[in-house]
Amino acid sequence: MRTTLDLPDHLLTEIKIRAAKEQRKIKDVIAEVLEKGLRSSTRKTKTTKAFKIKPLFNAPFPKSLNGVNFNHLNDLLETDEQLNELTQ
Repeated sequence: MRTTLDLPDHLLTEIKIRAAKEQRKIKDVIAEVLEKGLRSSTRKTKTTKAFKIKPLFNAPFPKSLNGVNFNHLNDLLETDEQLNELTQ
């Protein structure tokens, strides 16, 4: 089937280069790329199952850290002095 497409210059250049390297017609390269693109967009994306992180040992979370987020906790643990305070 014959049709007319307005393609950006950079895409047409890439298509021409690929066609020349593979010694193929431009229309065949365009058809292949369109088919691959259409096939990949119709595939269902694989959903990943949520996972839970299990603690390595059963130690209570220090009460002094209730409400602290991980970034804040990282800031607290940066110095040895603060680390020592938390482990006492």
